[in-house]
This record gives sequence, structure tokens and C-alpha cells, in this order.
Amino acid sequence: MPEDGLSKVIELNEDLIEHNENLAARNKEIFKKHNIMSFDIVGAIGAGKTALLESISKNISRNKRVLVIN
Repeated sequence: MPEDGLSKVIELNEDLIEHNENLAARNKEIFKKHNIMSFDIVGAIGAGKTALLESISKNISRNKRVLVIN
């Protein structure tokens, strides 16, 4: 580890992947309980993510609400 004053060692006392999986499972149960469909869209700049979301929101049933978190 360089001693340049800009780097810092952080010790992790838990398995981050396991923690993330636990949070994901909790979220999944909350979404299921409230009948919420949730998914991630990942892609490079210009890949069409926004266009896809616009198409989905236009074509989804009118009695459904759409929320996008960017």
C-alpha cells in the first residue's frame, strides 16, 4: 500500500455480497407484498435505455404507475 496520504485501508468485518443478497431478498419480499414489479436496466451511453423505458411506460396498462430512478 503506498504511503502517499491519499490511500486508506478499510477493514470489512462482513461479507458484502452476503449483505447485499440479504438486502435484495428483503426488497423482493416488500415488492411482492405490494405487487410491485422491479427491474434494472444497465447499458452504455446511447444504448437505448431511456427509449426502452419510454416505450415501456407508453405501452403499460393505463392503471399502472411507472417510477424511474436514475
